[in-house]
Amino acid sequence: MNILSLTVENVYWFSQVSSLILLGGTVILGGVALFTGKVINDRAARQLEEVRSSNIAAQSALEKERTTRLELEKSLAPREAAFVSALGKSNADMLKPFAGMQAIISFVSDAEASRAASFLEPPLRMTGWQVVTNGVEPLNAGMYFDGVKVEAYEASEWPTDDDRAAELRSREAAKAFISFLTESGWAEIKYGWQRRDIPTNSIKITVGLKPSPYFKFKPDWLQLMQQPDKPQ
Repeated sequence: MNILSLTVENVYWFSQVSSLILLGGTVILGGVALFTGKVINDRAARQLEEVRSSNIAAQSALEKERTTRLELEKSLAPREAAFVSALGKSNADMLKPFAGMQAIISFVSDAEASRAASFLEPPLRMTGWQVVTNGVEPLNAGMYFDGVKVEAYEASEWPTDDDRAAELRSREAAKAFISFLTESGWAEIKYGWQRRDIPTNSIKITVGLKPSPYFKFKPDWLQLMQQPDKPQ
């Protein structure tokens, strides 16, 4: 009996120890598995973030390239100023209060400038303006310029009340026409006034070369000089 009793006790003790060892091994293996899983998950998260950042950078580069391409295409496209009307309103309504004004249109010796100038007559006539086309400006050192010049009538040194009223109306008409050009997408619009070549009840429009920012370097001092004047 003693031998049998010892044997059973030994077996029981051995089984308990084995169970504890297995339990400890399971706990250890479980901890190792959790730790390994966390490391793998953290690594995967970092890789996912790197891919996401790379995709964002690529998307940003593509969008920048697209924007640059669209701006380039716009800079190469010829200027237009179409008259658009719908439901009793048009994109040239700002010109209607000056019906009866005369627009004197000329352009530099350039195919695109000539074409652009031809687009100005229909909106003016459709809003009641009179149009005189002078054609190509006389060639001289000052006539090749970028953009468009819009000049108003200036009264004499000793103006009458009528002269002052005519000057004011001409300036307001010039501002309205500049607004039309701006809304039509024209750039580098230069505003001014003069007594020479501009009769009363008139403005003078001279279409220059199309601005081309992508193919022409301009030093800072030249850019400053060519900034468009703000109507007063």
